[in-house]
Amino acid sequence: MALAKITPEQAKSLPAPASRKVDFVKEIKPIFEASCIKCHGRGRTKGDLSIESRETLIKGGESGPAIIPGKSEESHLIELVAGLDPDSVMPQKGKRLTPEQIGLLRAWIDQGAQWSEEEILVTFSIAPAVGFVTVKGNEAKFREHWWQRDRWRGGVESFELTESLSKDARLTLEGRALTDDYRVNLLAEKPDLGFTRFGFEQFRKYDSDTGGYVPTFSHDASRGASYQRGRPICRDFSNR
Repeated sequence: MALAKITPEQAKSLPAPASRKVDFVKEIKPIFEASCIKCHGRGRTKGDLSIESRETLIKGGESGPAIIPGKSEESHLIELVAGLDPDSVMPQKGKRLTPEQIGLLRAWIDQGAQWSEEEILVTFSIAPAVGFVTVKGNEAKFREHWWQRDRWRGGVESFELTESLSKDARLTLEGRALTDDYRVNLLAEKPDLGFTRFGFEQFRKYDSDTGGYVPTFSHDASRGASYQRGRPICRDFSNR
């Protein structure tokens, strides 16, 4: 899809580029991590756009190249974050970028959009949860059918820790830790080789209100294909 070029009038309304050398690691990466990576990083490519490397930004997505090194006023990324088109703004959710942040992005692009390959990108997210369940009727049957206890229940609904080892390799640790319900997965990805995943899950399965745990260990591996299409090759189920 061809992009509408930023008009001279629109270019005049853009925040001016920062007038100094921009540090990618200290100034640009934090902007990407705070405002862009949820939709365009960690394996997510909304609109086929990934911000995980200089190459993927230049390649762009469904709307064409995201940046043109040396030409911030012609870069689609600047058009999006500046909100020149009210119907197409980035980020779509959360706080908009400030004029100072846009100025940093413009200067970075004008200076060649240099990317530090050595810096390791680490992101972490966590979602705590707490709840209280009351049961009208047979409490034992409720536990048996829904595999959860009544009254208080809480913990961490989900957590994710991702470490980008390079532009095309990452480690991801994710899972949950709720009352009587635990899961942890370790995923190693490298697109040209595939991926491997190790995990452990333990939850309480109520049976006539007796209770019990079901631990599961799993391993998935794939080579020579998209890492999103791995097949389970080994699983071990055991009860105790």
